[in-house]
Amino acid sequence: DIATSGMRTELARAEIVAANVANMHVTRGADGLPYRRRTVVLEEAPAGSFADALSRADHDAAIGGARVARVVADTTTPFVPRFDPGHPHADENGFVLMSNVDLFRELVDMSVIQRSFEANVAAMQAYRAMLQSALQNIRA
Repeated sequence: DIATSGMRTELARAEIVAANVANMHVTRGADGLPYRRRTVVLEEAPAGSFADALSRADHDAAIGGARVARVVADTTTPFVPRFDPGHPHADENGFVLMSNVDLFRELVDMSVIQRSFEANVAAMQAYRAMLQSALQNIRA
């Protein structure tokens, strides 16, 4: 359950990174401002007792691990002014405010997400190997 919850949170992070990259050239949204980079805030999922895990009706709910608490806009990184007097959103000086999404930062985040996925898969494979070993020892 813990490894699965880790994979679910990393999937959510990957979706946000993809949205950031897809919208990095949006210079004006519904609020009149450029697209603002989004990030995922994670929190610890509450862990129940072992008896709760055995008796739970929803077998897809994780017991412990991590979960997405919320998605927040990055308000600390400023928008980037770019000189483009021909752009329809340029100000009187010819500058356009561009999104605060940095492609290299998003690529680093995707690399971290990939490594986390790999670590969770390795943990699940180790768990499966332990279960198989235990079953073989019971049969013997």
